[in-house]
Amino acid sequence: MNWLLLRGLGREQRHWGKFEDILRQQEYVDEVLCIDLPGFGDHRADEAPLTIEETTEYLRTKFLDQIDESKQWGLCAISLGGMIGMDWLARFPKDFAVATLLNTSAANYSAPWKRFKAYNFIHPHILKERAFGPKEIERMILSTISNKHSHNNGVIEEWTEIRINRPYDPVNVARQLAGAAIFQAKPERIHVPTLFLCSAQDRLVDCSCTLNLAKDFKDGYIHIHPTAGHEITLDEPEWVCEKMKLRFANASV
Repeated sequence: MNWLLLRGLGREQRHWGKFEDILRQQEYVDEVLCIDLPGFGDHRADEAPLTIEETTEYLRTKFLDQIDESKQWGLCAISLGGMIGMDWLARFPKDFAVATLLNTSAANYSAPWKRFKAYNFIHPHILKERAFGPKEIERMILSTISNKHSHNNGVIEEWTEIRINRPYDPVNVARQLAGAAIFQAKPERIHVPTLFLCSAQDRLVDCSCTLNLAKDFKDGYIHIHPTAGHEITLDEPEWVCEKMKLRFANASV
């Protein structure tokens, strides 16, 4: 199985860190492709759309330009990336055979204060560099979204280097938030096996948001990690890969 990875709010493919390498080493994985959302990473020169649907179309064009359509693909997406994933699966059902969605949500399934409960997370994205330096901003972000590595200086240094060398316009984060705020999932249109993974101790998106979605997916499965934070692929990458293996290792190629 080949896998497309999609990041979330204000992040880019380099934020997958060790998870990408660990996933590549799995026996059930053939190829891994990361595509940055518009406004970030490789596509930081582009403007982030104001809707999830427009972001899906942007990414799908990039995806189809890079792949061999005769091969079978799975989708692994986290947080806002999971919203994009749900829209993609609903509107273009033939693109992916399976999906893994991590710590995600939808406006028609959860209250706003459940979907985005860490007010201090907004600050690092919208504060000017003159108020807080790149390292302080990434330290604040990490302390909010990771439970296991919340004070890991190695991760802070890595993320600071990304921010300095591949900066993004904070306006694009606001545009992403606007799209996420109104996104509504349509699980009745999704018919591929979908694995939901969420963190019981997520301090950004309440775990109930993912649970609520999983209940309405015809072929949905849910696993909950008891201690990981929102950045579950940073806190528990091996656990995520193991759950993907249990669900999809025998998927036909």
